[in-house]
Amino acid sequence: MLDYILLEKYAKNKTVLFVEDDENIIKETTELLELIFPNVDIASDGKEGFSKYIDYKNKYDKFYDLVITDIQMPKLSGIELTKLIYKENKDQLLIVLSAYSESHYLLELVNLGISHFIPKPLKYDTFIHVIYTKLKEIEDNKLDKSDVSNNPVSYTHLTLPTKR
Repeated sequence: MLDYILLEKYAKNKTVLFVEDDENIIKETTELLELIFPNVDIASDGKEGFSKYIDYKNKYDKFYDLVITDIQMPKLSGIELTKLIYKENKDQLLIVLSAYSESHYLLELVNLGISHFIPKPLKYDTFIHVIYTKLKEIEDNKLDKSDVSNNPVSYTHLTLPTKR
């Protein structure tokens, strides 16, 4: 079951780049994303998406927390966009949306390392659940890293063997 309070907590400081060429999907999905995230940037094709990605990095000296992209777009496909983004940031959280008829691209996208693939037409409850799951993974990773840095392992008790 989705915990909306935790979703709000996880999303409160996160930034999203949404890249989609279908105006109806842009409108509907952006409204949903803006209910969840405080900062959602929109691009209508892959070329504009990559330009916004780089501009954001240059302006804020960090990457978007989440990129959501379609596959089939003018000027630059979602696959090419994904490749360019991963050249900049191999750890980018990236979700790909695609029509069922484009699912043959799935293997290539998985091999590129995408975070998740969601078929269109979007089922918004599934979409929100995927976002929640991915944001929870980010938070869990932060907690794991802070546990390691706050609890350093001491090796002073180790005795090295002496040479004979």
